[in-house]
Amino acid sequence: MLHALLATSHGFIGRALPLLMALQDPPRGGGGGGGAGSAASGAGRAAQSSGSGGGLGAFGSMLIPLLMIGFLYFFMIRPMNKQRKEQEGLQKGLQKGDRVVTTSGIVGIVVGLDDDNKLMTLEISEKVRVKFLREAVSKKLPDASAVARDKSKSEVAPSARAVDVKK
Repeated sequence: MLHALLATSHGFIGRALPLLMALQDPPRGGGGGGGAGSAASGAGRAAQSSGSGGGLGAFGSMLIPLLMIGFLYFFMIRPMNKQRKEQEGLQKGLQKGDRVVTTSGIVGIVVGLDDDNKLMTLEISEKVRVKFLREAVSKKLPDASAVARDKSKSEVAPSARAVDVKK
């Protein structure tokens, strides 16, 4: 999980780097040279830097990294934590008779739970039972009887389907 987070943040920073470079203050000109002209230009630069005309200052240089950290938290870390909590709740709430799908795509019915070893036994076919870790459950499927009930409710009587409308 940490590796994926680092890779994603590294890619984000790599794409944002040109923008950050564009927001920087331009370098202040004036080169070496010596003599009175250079002293005057040095005084001009000092007056310019003490004025209120340049960039975002210290606050601005801290604002961009703080915004990036906030972006990473709200759009990456927080949803991952929410998904992890939902998955843990699903695994803790398993009961005998639940239809589940494992991370490898096997569909089965939970026939045994071992809380000590965090194992469960799935019946994937008649008289075929396989042991899995609880962490291998990716989602819980609705019961077959509940699906049949919902399907029968959604079906409409044939006489109600054909309505003869004359114009």
